[in-house]
Amino acid sequence: MAYFSPSALRGKLRVGVTEHISLTEVCSVIALFTHHHPEVDVQLVVEQSHLLRQHFSEGGLDIILHQDFTGMASGEDKVLWTEKLYWCAPPSWRYASGNRLKLITWGTDCFYRRMAEEKLNQADITFMVMLECPSVAGMLAAINAGLGVGIMNEFSIAKPVSDLCELEQRMPLPSVDCLLRVNEHRYNPASEAFCLILSRLMQRSAKAGDINSSQS
Repeated sequence: MAYFSPSALRGKLRVGVTEHISLTEVCSVIALFTHHHPEVDVQLVVEQSHLLRQHFSEGGLDIILHQDFTGMASGEDKVLWTEKLYWCAPPSWRYASGNRLKLITWGTDCFYRRMAEEKLNQADITFMVMLECPSVAGMLAAINAGLGVGIMNEFSIAKPVSDLCELEQRMPLPSVDCLLRVNEHRYNPASEAFCLILSRLMQRSAKAGDINSSQS
């Protein structure tokens, strides 16, 4: 009855999201959901993907929007879309062979960082971690200021930041999947209603982003 009468939904919904997925879009989804279902209390938690998966497995979150490399999704995940990763720096930056590369990265356990270090080691490029930053805004600010090079996903890249073709040719990066995981072991009609709105709006936004990037 609750499922077919969504306006009567009540309870709590704990949603986790990584900053690699647009918070603007997620907040728009939550605003629309709470408008239609005002009796559902929604709690939003923003963390890195590996921490979201940990909290989810411990029962602390009902829904998570997280990322992993393409092909690494578990049976619990639904792929919302796939996007590219890029080596990013200010437009004027050029790599000087033999120089130590300064790396702007996320936290120690972030899978972006582990991949960056593996790629640099395999390419025999010496590097130092110039900055550890847990936020997209902080990463972009550091990269734009010229502090170093960072790996960013396509959805997060701002126009002033350019992708580095020379590093991409030498150290190609894999794609990542944006994933939806829902706790299916605990019945929660609010989760079903939320995911219907989320899937429709987020997938539409991703497609619009693909169209805009192809036209630019």
